[in-house]
Amino acid sequence: MTRHSLQSARKRRNIVLFLFTLPALLVYTAFFLLPIAGDIYLSLFEWNGGNTKMNFVGLDNFIELFTDDPEFASALWHNVVYMVTVVVIQLTLALAFALILVKKLWGGNFFKTIFLLPVVLSNVTLALVWSYMFDPMNGFVNSFFNTAGLGFLAHNWLGDSNTALFSIAFVNAWQYVGYSMVIFIAGLLTIPESLFEAADIDGAGRWKKFVFVTVPLLKPAIMMNVVLSTTGSLKVFDLIYIITPPGGPVSSSTEVLGTLIYKVGFTYGEMGYASAISLVLLIIIMIVGFVQIRLFRAKDIGY
Repeated sequence: MTRHSLQSARKRRNIVLFLFTLPALLVYTAFFLLPIAGDIYLSLFEWNGGNTKMNFVGLDNFIELFTDDPEFASALWHNVVYMVTVVVIQLTLALAFALILVKKLWGGNFFKTIFLLPVVLSNVTLALVWSYMFDPMNGFVNSFFNTAGLGFLAHNWLGDSNTALFSIAFVNAWQYVGYSMVIFIAGLLTIPESLFEAADIDGAGRWKKFVFVTVPLLKPAIMMNVVLSTTGSLKVFDLIYIITPPGGPVSSSTEVLGTLIYKVGFTYGEMGYASAISLVLLIIIMIVGFVQIRLFRAKDIGY
């Protein structure tokens, strides 16, 4: 094959590859890049979303956001608390269930299905169901505690500003425990059994095998679950909006950036300012995800 024909073959191959990726590129542009560009554009204006008059304010929305908006600071702090609570509960339970169900137990597939069921349900449905379950008078949670002789644990979970945010975080973690569990099970199945047998020969107990064999080889699954649960909890909106609606007695204690964006944009009519908040949220999510991935990779290569 001559050099000219080889170059022509490469060009044809590149064209074919480009045509195959073009649909995905168009979808990515239409549903990701263009909305971000529109968000950046709107964040530079003062606009109520109703009429066509838009006043250019430059970076004033961002300056006000970081210097003179206590609501933003409070919502951001709630987002951090919510995120940490979700990640800790979700990943702890998911790993515990995965370690149990990875073994060939009777009914294991049934329990896997049960744990995965909440993932396919809509957040609106789950929010309404858990609102009734947390009812202080007739809800399942307090009724369970009273029946089990643990009445001192009964509480107005959603009516107390000290527990409302953590209660919703528990619902979020409960919903995606099954999803994280499946990822952990997939990771556990890739660990060679010979490593555990070698650890047994060296006299390692269950805890040492878990710390020095299971956890290091499970890092890819841990990284995926940490990134997914972190970014997902930072984007939370519907669960909080439905369980503790705006204007309620504890809505200020459960205000996160997602609900603040909605309130500022559609209640206060400040679309430009809401766009600035959403852009900051996007940047935070991207930075958090990037830092987490880099940290996991750095540990893998020994930095």
